[in-house]
Amino acid sequence: LTNFNNLKSLYLTGISTLTDISWMPQLSNLIDIELSNCKKIENCIENLANVKNLESIWLTYMGDFETLEPLKKLPHLKELNIENGGKLADNKNVDFLFDMPNLEFGIDMRNCKCSDNCIK
Repeated sequence: LTNFNNLKSLYLTGISTLTDISWMPQLSNLIDIELSNCKKIENCIENLANVKNLESIWLTYMGDFETLEPLKKLPHLKELNIENGGKLADNKNVDFLFDMPNLEFGIDMRNCKCSDNCIK
């Protein structure tokens, strides 16, 4: 996929063998990513945070995440949705999402449910 330099959107669904997405930052025009039921991806959030032009991230049925904090490195992020997620190990540290002025978000994980409509 790294040969598709002009790719703007990428939807990967149900790829049970996908473990490595460290190549994604090479897709410099990528602004929209949706990952669904690709639970074996290692360092998912950390790798997505290195795709600097991302504006929209949808993650569904992706299992557990250690932290969401690396996402604060994405200055263009406007939409973040995590649905039917597992557990968020660092569920106390999502307040940074409220400080991202252009971000609309919804998080639905077993131990963390919040959105930009939540009261801090």
